[in-house]
Amino acid sequence: MSGILRARRKRRRTLAIAVAGLCLLGLLGSAAAVLRDEPAEASPVADTFVAPVFLREVSSPSGEPLKRPLGLASDGDRLYVTDALAGAVFVFGMDGMYLRTIGEGRLQVPAYADCDRRTREVFVTDRGLGLLLVFEYDGSFVETLAVTQGRDEEKEELDPFAPLAVEVAEDRSLLVSDVSEEHRILYMRRSGEVLDTFGEADSADPESGLNYPNAVKRVGGSTWVADSNNRRFVEYDRQGAISRVLRMDKVMRGFDILPSFDGASLQIVAADVLSHRIVTVDEEGEQLGTVGEPGGGDGEFAFPNDVIVENGIMYVADTGNARVQMWEWAPDPEESIADILLSGSFGLWPILFLSPIALLPLVRPIEVTVSPETLVTLAEASKDRVWRRVRLVTLVGQSAEEAAAVGIPVLPFGGPSPDAEAFAEELMLDSSKATILALALQSRVLLTEDEDLAVVARAKDVEVVEPEWFVDEFTRAAEESAEESAAEPAEDRAAESAADEDWAEEPAEELADEPAATEDRAEEPGDSP
Repeated sequence: MSGILRARRKRRRTLAIAVAGLCLLGLLGSAAAVLRDEPAEASPVADTFVAPVFLREVSSPSGEPLKRPLGLASDGDRLYVTDALAGAVFVFGMDGMYLRTIGEGRLQVPAYADCDRRTREVFVTDRGLGLLLVFEYDGSFVETLAVTQGRDEEKEELDPFAPLAVEVAEDRSLLVSDVSEEHRILYMRRSGEVLDTFGEADSADPESGLNYPNAVKRVGGSTWVADSNNRRFVEYDRQGAISRVLRMDKVMRGFDILPSFDGASLQIVAADVLSHRIVTVDEEGEQLGTVGEPGGGDGEFAFPNDVIVENGIMYVADTGNARVQMWEWAPDPEESIADILLSGSFGLWPILFLSPIALLPLVRPIEVTVSPETLVTLAEASKDRVWRRVRLVTLVGQSAEEAAAVGIPVLPFGGPSPDAEAFAEELMLDSSKATILALALQSRVLLTEDEDLAVVARAKDVEVVEPEWFVDEFTRAAEESAEESAAEPAEDRAAESAADEDWAEEPAEELADEPAATEDRAEEPGDSP
C-alpha cells in the first residue's frame, strides 16, 4: 500500500507543478499582450486575408441533399436554412446536426430570414406568397406580418409588397427589401408599420435606385445593402442617404460583415453567385481574397446564394449543389506554438483550459474514450510500440479484447447508462454510440473514425483527435521504452504498476452537464442580369 500512496503523491506533485507552470505561463501571456498594446482580434478575418478551410457539409433531415437552400440565419445557437423547393426552413445545430423543421405546409417559397434573439422569433420572407411570416424558435407559427403605411388614422396595408431580404436591427426594428415595383428598403416597426423607405431612384440621380437588393445588414448607424443587379454594395446613413458605394464587377447576393483586426474598419464576406466563389472585400471595395472554386466537390460551389459567419465558422448556402457548406478558420500552420499561446489578451487560458488534449502529456495515466472500431486502427498502428501516459475506455466486445492482446491498456465498459439512454432518444443514436458519447463526456477526449459520432461529440464540447496523431504522441518504439525502463528504479516501477491496478477501481466522475445546443440565420435570392 505504501507503494501506491507514494505513486499517488508523485502524481499530485506532478500535477501541482504543472498547474503552477500553466498559471505562470498564463500570466506571462497576459503581460505580453498588455506590453504589445494590441487590440484583440474580433473575428477570424484579420487585417490581411486568411482563407478558411473546408470542414463539412450539412444535409437534410433524411440525410439526403437539401433541395434548394437559399438563405441562412442564426440565433447564436442554431442554424436556419430556407429551402425554396422544400417550402420550409430547416433548423440545425451549429455543428450541422438536424433539429427541426419550421413552416412546412405554410411556407411556399421561403427566401431569406433573420432572428430576433430577444423575443426568440424568426422572420421569414416568402417569394411565392409575397409575405413576411413570423415563427417562434420551436417552430410555432406566430403571425403573418401586416405591413402598413400612412398616418395612424389612415393606415393601410402596403400593396403591392414583395419582400426579399430581412434584417432585425439592434433596436428591434426591421429592415426589409421590397422588390415589388421600385425596389427599395422598408424601415419598419415590429408591428409592421413602415416608418421610412430609402433606395428609390432619385430623379436627379437615376443610379441611386436599387435593382434586386438581395441582402441588408445594419451595422451601428449604417445600413448596408447588396444591390445585386447593379453589382455594388451601398451604405446608407441614419437618414437613408447614400454615404458610400462599393463598385463590384460581380453579382453579390447574401453577405456578412466582420470587423477587421483593428476593430475600426469592416470586411465584407459575400456570395459571388455567378463566379461560384465566396469573396472578401474591405470597406473600400478592394478584394482581399476568395474562397472555393466552381464545382461540386468538397470546397467547391455552384451558384452560392448566402453566407454568414458565426463563432469562427463560415456557413455557405451552396444553392446549385443543394447543400450548405461549413468552413473553419484554422491557425496558420507556419505560426509557432509559442506565438499562438502568447497571443491575445487572455494569454494561455483559453487554449489550455478549453482544450483537454493540451493537458494530456502532464498526467499519467490519462483516461481517453475510444469507439470500438477505432481500436482496430490503434492496434494496427501501434504494433512494435509501447503505450505511455494513457488508458483507453471503450465498450466490452471482441475489439477491446483484440486491442488488449497487442498491448493497448483498455478498460472495458458495458454497464447501463441513463445518460446514454437519454442521448439515444435525443440524438437518435444507436445504443453503442450513445454509450460511447456518455463515456466521452467523462474523459472529455474521444478517439473515433466515425464522422457522425465525432460531430455529436464536438457539439458536446468533447475534444475529438485523430488516431494516427494519438499513436505518434502516446507511444514509443519498443527499444526506446526498454532502455528507459532499465534506467528507472525498480521500486518506482512497482509502485506505478500497483497504482495503475488501483485506478481501475476508482469511481467515475459524474457526467458534465450537457451544454446548450446552438443555431443560425437564413436568407434568399433575386433575379440576376
